[in-house]
Amino acid sequence: NEQRARRFAQEIGNGVHVDCVWNCPARSEVSDARPPLDGVTLRILYHGSIVPARLPTTVLMALSMLPKGVRLRIVGYETIGHKGYVRQLQELAAQLGIAGRVEFLGPVPQREELLALCRQCDVGLSLMPKQSLDNNEQTMTGASNKPFDYLACGLALLVSDLPDWRVLFVDGGYALAVDPADPHSIATAVRWLLEHPAESRAMGERGRQRILREWNYEEQFAPVLPRLTEKSSHARCS
Repeated sequence: NEQRARRFAQEIGNGVHVDCVWNCPARSEVSDARPPLDGVTLRILYHGSIVPARLPTTVLMALSMLPKGVRLRIVGYETIGHKGYVRQLQELAAQLGIAGRVEFLGPVPQREELLALCRQCDVGLSLMPKQSLDNNEQTMTGASNKPFDYLACGLALLVSDLPDWRVLFVDGGYALAVDPADPHSIATAVRWLLEHPAESRAMGERGRQRILREWNYEEQFAPVLPRLTEKSSHARCS
């Protein structure tokens, strides 16, 4: 995230040059093209820290408004500041009558396993609060690996209706934008994806191609590599 890079350079001082490398997957992690959707089932995935800012209760409320073919898979971990939040979500799912449609897998130890779980789903959630005083939450575009991981696996995205997220993901045709605080907004977007299976899969495929072409670790790190190898060469010569 360029804003993070500017802030880091200011804090370090001395006119230091800072390169910004997005948190993208490697090309080798990109999946094959996905088969068509059936228009009846839709598997939504969330992976990451399980906290209200990233996975609000409105997601479960939205799920309760949608057909039974729509399911939610949650992969990740509670943080120290939000112990008990998973239990809260499980209890809410039970109250809403959707416990059988919400899968809590906990953290997975290997990235390869995480990506395999991604490839079993169709839509990836990458939500941030629309109003936040947290500098980290304000500068997550490019820094968050979630949307890039999802796209690498051919998933369409649901992102928050924020200007920088719209420019990066919605304008390119990889995502729909929602109000994360409004379950109706989330449900409307998911229903559109369910009822437009060809378009939904096309969103994921466009994103998968963008990952292969540009949003991958090799391309992102390329500007930094010559500087590292140059310094390494100088060190050997000295």
